[in-house]
Amino acid sequence: MNNLKIEKKGFGFLLLFFFAVFFVMSNGVNAEEITIGGEYETSCINTGEITTCEGLERIEVLPPENAYYYADASYVLSGSLNPGGVVVGISVCVNLSDGSECEATSDFFGGMSFNISVDTFLTTGNPGTADVSWSGYLEGTWSDVYIYANWAGRYESEGPPVSNPPSPFSGFSNGCYGGGEAIFDISWENNGDADRYELWAHLWSTGAWFLVDDNLTGNFYSYYSGRPGTDHYFKLIAVNDYGVYDTDEIPINGNYMCAFPSPDIKADFSDGPITIPYGSSVNITWDSIDADTCDISPTGWTGISGSEPSGNLLSSITYTQICQGWTSTSFPLEESDSVTVNVSLPLPPAGWVRCNDADACTIPFGNSGDITWFSENTDSCSVSPIGWTGTSGGPNSTGPLFSDTTYTLDCDAVDGSNYQDTVVVTVQPPLEPTTSNVSVTEPDYCITGPSITVGWDYSDPLGIPQGSYQVQIDDQGGFSSPEVDSGKITCENCRSYSGGLGVLEFNVTYNARVKVWNSGDVPSGWKKASVCYGYGCQPNGSWKTPSHAYPNVNGSYQFTWSPPNPAIRSPVQFTDNALFDPASNNKQWLWTFVPAGGGSGSSTDQNPIYTFNSDGIYQVTESVRDNVLFPGRYCSLTRAVNLQKSIPVWKEIAPR
Repeated sequence: MNNLKIEKKGFGFLLLFFFAVFFVMSNGVNAEEITIGGEYETSCINTGEITTCEGLERIEVLPPENAYYYADASYVLSGSLNPGGVVVGISVCVNLSDGSECEATSDFFGGMSFNISVDTFLTTGNPGTADVSWSGYLEGTWSDVYIYANWAGRYESEGPPVSNPPSPFSGFSNGCYGGGEAIFDISWENNGDADRYELWAHLWSTGAWFLVDDNLTGNFYSYYSGRPGTDHYFKLIAVNDYGVYDTDEIPINGNYMCAFPSPDIKADFSDGPITIPYGSSVNITWDSIDADTCDISPTGWTGISGSEPSGNLLSSITYTQICQGWTSTSFPLEESDSVTVNVSLPLPPAGWVRCNDADACTIPFGNSGDITWFSENTDSCSVSPIGWTGTSGGPNSTGPLFSDTTYTLDCDAVDGSNYQDTVVVTVQPPLEPTTSNVSVTEPDYCITGPSITVGWDYSDPLGIPQGSYQVQIDDQGGFSSPEVDSGKITCENCRSYSGGLGVLEFNVTYNARVKVWNSGDVPSGWKKASVCYGYGCQPNGSWKTPSHAYPNVNGSYQFTWSPPNPAIRSPVQFTDNALFDPASNNKQWLWTFVPAGGGSGSSTDQNPIYTFNSDGIYQVTESVRDNVLFPGRYCSLTRAVNLQKSIPVWKEIAPR
């Protein structure tokens, strides 16, 4: 190895001064900062062989009196190689006069050029000097190599002394790597007066320092590196407002493997895939190792372990457990596990509906049957026309049936289809109800015109009650055009009907007939009246109305008397006001006077005069008749007459 002489090629430029004045509020004191700088250069000359170059440059910085001083310097060794050349090793060392340790770095390079730098810091506020030396060896063909000593100093005036410089906590988190990534969670505690932190790092023990962040204010940093499996070195520098530094350096083994979470999810205790029947349920369980949080999709369940029922499943589904562990602030570690539950196609719907446990049934008219039904692979069912519901049911009574009825089972299947089944209940021909003892009763013609009341009896062989009836009245007997037709009237307990007033005429013979229906709407045949009650009754239940109206002694045709408040032993005039038909003849009157205390009087005059001999209330009755009334028949009206005692007459008698 040849030793080369180091030639000092001179000052590229010895110094470059510039001043910047700024004011910072710190403990109430304005601080003045002055920055100075300079550059030195030396070189080695290529000999074409393995060469060792050594150089020494001394820099002395003298601060102003009473200033609190620190200095930093950056020394850069740089050069270039011809193609194919390899730098084997280069180091730069700076010795600080205040006793701080030597800062050194070395690395391996290849290619056209190289550049190595080292930064040094005076760790006290005392004036100091920096001795810079460098050495290295090159192999191959190379050109000039230069070392540049870049330095700068700063002083601050009127600042208070620093007795407790900031110190970072030296305990860092372990690093780990996985999946092509290296993650380092770095934390520290400040036991001094730090205002910010600088974090530096390099790879391997000889790698070059590089700045990660120079303005950290917290106590935690998560660093991501793309170099897993590589040792990392970190340097934390605490800085306060007066520029006082304190440094701590920690190596971290990059071969430490991250503890990735290990999720495990199962369906019915199986890793799956499993197959279950359509609409059935499974139990989903999950667990995990080295996990901080876990989420289950698509359900949204959470927890590092748990168990949940799936509910009735109608389609296949995959459950995924996603877990995060060793949760770095910026780079959480995440793993997942899945289990698939396949749901088989639904079975087709099936079922039946039956009457009296048969696919069809026949029942007597008005009777009831029992309906039962069953279905499978269905969600819901109904039975019409009743509206029963349920996927199965019965026996349910139909209630009395009077006509053939079809019952339909209608189901919605689990596969979305529709299913139907029917059963027909046949009703035997009905047994007719019976109408009997149809009668007619004439009205009192003294108080009304022609009308009739029709009565009947009802019976049914099955005991079914009457539901409705109809009455017709006809003057021909054939009922082809009845004068009165009630129409079908709904009434269960009705057994008579009155009508015809204002329609039926005098001196006409009429017939009546009745028809009934049971509550099953089964009709009887027509039944003519066979019994008649009244003075106009004819053979076979018919009747004839009077030839004209009877005398009317009611209402405005009632008799009157005068005086209105008669006294005893005084004549009273009674006046007949009866209305007779114009065709009336053979008119007759009969008056009776019945006192309250017994005994009576009478008169056949039309307008009698009668004297009452005792006081009290008398019942006075006027009875009239003419040729239309049957012998012995009268139209009568009774009224009460109040007889009062005579008022005494005052008579004066002369004394004797």
